[in-house]
Amino acid sequence: MAKKVKERTPKKPREKMGRKKIINSICIIFLSILLVGSVSAFAIVQSVLSSENLQGIDGLGSENSTQIYGDDGELVTTLSSKSGVRENIKYSQVPQVVVDAFLSIEDSRFYKHNGFDFPRFVKSGYENLKAGGIAQGGSTLTMQLVDASLWTEEEKAQFGFKDKLKQKIQEIFKSMEIESKLSKEKIIENYLNKINFGGPARGIQKGSKYYFGKDVSELTLSESAFLAGVINAPGAYNPYLGADHYKKAVERRDQVLDMMVKHGYITKTECSLAKSQTLAFRLNGVTNFETEKYKSFVDAAVREVREKTGEDPYTTPMKIYTTMNKTAQEQADALCDGEGISWPDELFQTGFAAINNQTGEVMALGGGRGYNGQKDRATIDTHQIGSTAKPIVDYAPAFEYSGYSTEHTLLDGPVEYTDAGTTLYNADRKFRGDVTLKEAIGLSLNIPAYKTLKTVIEDIGVSKWVKLLNKMGIEVSEDDFSYSMSIGGGNLALTPLQLSGAFSVFANEGNYIEPYTVKKVEFQNDKKDYKASSEEENVFSAETAYLMSYMLKDAVDNSSYQTLVNTLQSSYPVYGKSGTSDFGEEATQYGIEVGAARDKWMVGYTTQYTVSCWAGYDEPLAGQNTWLDNNKLWANIEGTVVKTMLDTLEEGKSVPALTQPSGVASISFVKGLFPYAAASDETDPSMMVTGLINKKFAKLGSVSPDELSSLASLEATLNGNNLTIKFAGYPDAEKLTKSNGTKTISAGGVTQTLPIFFDKSLLFGAVEYKYKITVNGTVVKTGSSASNVINEVLNTSSGDTVEVTGWYGYQSATAKSNTRTVSVTSDVKATYTITFDSNGGSSVAPMIAKDGETLGSLPTPTKDASIFDGWYDSTGSKVTSDTIVTSNMTLTAKWK
Repeated sequence: MAKKVKERTPKKPREKMGRKKIINSICIIFLSILLVGSVSAFAIVQSVLSSENLQGIDGLGSENSTQIYGDDGELVTTLSSKSGVRENIKYSQVPQVVVDAFLSIEDSRFYKHNGFDFPRFVKSGYENLKAGGIAQGGSTLTMQLVDASLWTEEEKAQFGFKDKLKQKIQEIFKSMEIESKLSKEKIIENYLNKINFGGPARGIQKGSKYYFGKDVSELTLSESAFLAGVINAPGAYNPYLGADHYKKAVERRDQVLDMMVKHGYITKTECSLAKSQTLAFRLNGVTNFETEKYKSFVDAAVREVREKTGEDPYTTPMKIYTTMNKTAQEQADALCDGEGISWPDELFQTGFAAINNQTGEVMALGGGRGYNGQKDRATIDTHQIGSTAKPIVDYAPAFEYSGYSTEHTLLDGPVEYTDAGTTLYNADRKFRGDVTLKEAIGLSLNIPAYKTLKTVIEDIGVSKWVKLLNKMGIEVSEDDFSYSMSIGGGNLALTPLQLSGAFSVFANEGNYIEPYTVKKVEFQNDKKDYKASSEEENVFSAETAYLMSYMLKDAVDNSSYQTLVNTLQSSYPVYGKSGTSDFGEEATQYGIEVGAARDKWMVGYTTQYTVSCWAGYDEPLAGQNTWLDNNKLWANIEGTVVKTMLDTLEEGKSVPALTQPSGVASISFVKGLFPYAAASDETDPSMMVTGLINKKFAKLGSVSPDELSSLASLEATLNGNNLTIKFAGYPDAEKLTKSNGTKTISAGGVTQTLPIFFDKSLLFGAVEYKYKITVNGTVVKTGSSASNVINEVLNTSSGDTVEVTGWYGYQSATAKSNTRTVSVTSDVKATYTITFDSNGGSSVAPMIAKDGETLGSLPTPTKDASIFDGWYDSTGSKVTSDTIVTSNMTLTAKWK
């Protein structure tokens, strides 16, 4: 147990400032001259003695009075401190061990000086002379209280050497004045309530809750030592900021414990025991430190006022009229506190922003779990936006400039990723072949998105594309460009507020309004009031905005996609997109697999509002499982947040769908073909598709078969009536076979055979060998064949002229190559085909069929009858009356 300090008992009233103050003042002036090293110090000292800062002791606990109003004009809050949140406590509530820890490290002679510790100041002056500047301040605890009360961190950051010296002298005089009027206990109380403990915590009570989730009265020796040490450098020692900070925090705690031993507050045994105790920050701080009501929004509004007016609401009294919807903001705060959400672990975080699409007004902000000013995950912290980039980066520009329709076809197959020289994969590492644009967006495929951006850049160039993004509030330059941006990578990192602003363009007829939180500011002095202006900047046409929204509504409504964005389905029209980013090579140092999911996003919007939400971890921590496994991915916290916020904003309203502009037309074309082409009369209906398009691109071309190669040679031979035709083989043998609806693709060392929607052979058929046969000028046969050698049986007589014309052509098109014609002469006198009627082998009188004429017996040809030899069968045997007929026979007449 810590030892009690005798001096903690109330002291007698101090003597009023007199001789002692005069002596100290002389010392101050003398030391100041030494510090400055020039006569200018006299002027500085003279000016600070009459400074307004030295008048009275106001400011130790005083608060500013800027008032902040919601969008309904009702008062939301009054600013009560320069930064952070505090919960004041009385001196009697502070354990002795806490006081001991602070005095040991900050001011061990606190009960022995009157606000200015002359010996300590002399020592620091000596160190400053050696360092050639102010290396040590020699500040007492009282002087630190003055410092925290009179100057902001922003003001002190601007101080030069003389300013710092002036500040130090003011601290000394003010401190001595305070000590003449307040008890030591009251000074300690004010000090502990004022000091910055890091993150959002101001004052010992909030510091105790922030780091340890407990009241100050419950602090242990180890915890007290940590809190006494952290105020020296709250940013460096805040363990929530990473493993390195945690290590430094423990080292600083141990330094405080050593000083407590040195000054006799604790024993060495107590010190060792306290050092052995693990400081359990990470399981308590965030969730036990509840979100302060409206603070996410208030902080953003204060920053905006500073930016727009140059005045600080914490130091300049004013009335700030904001855009905040109190109901929505209260819902946002509740979500951050875990209402309706089951967090995967204590470190899991979120940030989100809701805006009005038509005005740019910010409705509500979610700065994060336990947000109290430390990390603003809604408007400041950025993360790679993953697939939520695809509508704004790829597809909307394609609708606008590349003439895409909603039924555009994209090939999802192996492709070499330009930036990395490797094969690009979809999230599930599958290739699907040809997909429609709806499928590409609904399934959030990477390869079609990448190919679309390639097309856009070819059409409009990087410079124009970058300007589009800039118009949407996305700050990128041409030097930032990389094709990885097509899937939300590269330098494409945004805040939820920026992402909401970009998506609001689709609900606002293609126009962007920079989101803002402050409508107007009325100063309580003679300064000129401020009023916001919400100017629109056109980014896309109304047609593009509608087409993109049409696709994003399908992504939400089409449950067959089975994606997280289906969570946004509601009784009113909702449009949305999800996204995920992953870890790169740096993940290995944290024991995280390269490619593991890092950030999750969801964007949803209606005609009136857009909400975007990020979920994940602030930073990877070794051994803390700070990556998104499947359970965390499918928990879909970001989807829950977006839907809840939209439901809150749209509650009780009739929500219409976006109206289709007159400039959007319906277009029917051959599926899988671009530029789009009209169908022919012979086109199979299954190869047609109908979609929406900007009218200016609603132009249909025609599709023609590829030009055929020239026919190099054609041969024909006639053996009796057996005609053989031989074409020169078609040069491109692949075109002789009709596509089976697949295509083999190779890229980056990966080969896949995938289904496709269109191949010209599916529309026009394969290439064939086509021919026409005439006998004595009369066409007797036309045909086609997949083979270049064709056999035909003719009915010719000796001396007949047989002419064959051949060409290359398609199965289902009239296109043809050049033609070639060859002639042959028949040497057949006459040929008859005779059919015998058989009853199973008996010899019967034959029935003879010749040119449709039925005869009763084998005839004797009238032509050359005198030398007619008879009828012969296919084996060459002469047919006589003794021939047994067993089947249909072909007989050939022969002459002697």
